[in-house]
Amino acid sequence: MIKKISLNAGLLATILFAILVVVLPFFVDGYSHFSDTVSELAMDRSPVAGIAKLLGYGTAVLMVAFGYQVIKFSQNEGLNKVPGFQILYFGIAEFAVNVFPAPDPLHNVFGLSFLITYMTPLVVVLVWKATPKRFRQANLWFFFAILIAIILNLLPAFTRDLPMQYWGLVQRLLLACFWGWVVYLNLWIKARSEALP
Repeated sequence: MIKKISLNAGLLATILFAILVVVLPFFVDGYSHFSDTVSELAMDRSPVAGIAKLLGYGTAVLMVAFGYQVIKFSQNEGLNKVPGFQILYFGIAEFAVNVFPAPDPLHNVFGLSFLITYMTPLVVVLVWKATPKRFRQANLWFFFAILIAIILNLLPAFTRDLPMQYWGLVQRLLLACFWGWVVYLNLWIKARSEALP
């Protein structure tokens, strides 16, 4: 049972996070997927703050488990362990952003530190050279999608000319790219692990 959860930890984390992002807003009057950020769901004034934090903590635990699974897989395959540690860090940062909900200054500090994990698809391409070419190409495409989404997310910090009413949508673009990659990586590792004798 524990092994099964560990092999699917990335998928389960994605499901929990999707519930947080997609379902919870229906219970918040006036919340907009287009303009409001995900962090607003866990703010103390939010009517779903408790549930949002609980889902956030669950996501954090599962991402730590997924990071551990990637490290273990790397060890078994003779691959660099750095991508696994980057994913494991995401779980730690996810835990921290829930301990320090917005508008706490530490929320943004840990939120920006997600960039460490967002770079993982590129690191996979660079350090997992023994993996199939198609797998590395897919990681490169995920990285480019994530990079474009990161640039769009950071633009408001450099210019005031952008319409902020779409910031929530831009944030969700980044999240969709990242969590799509998590699902892809989890399924690929699971398939490889199950194929091993």
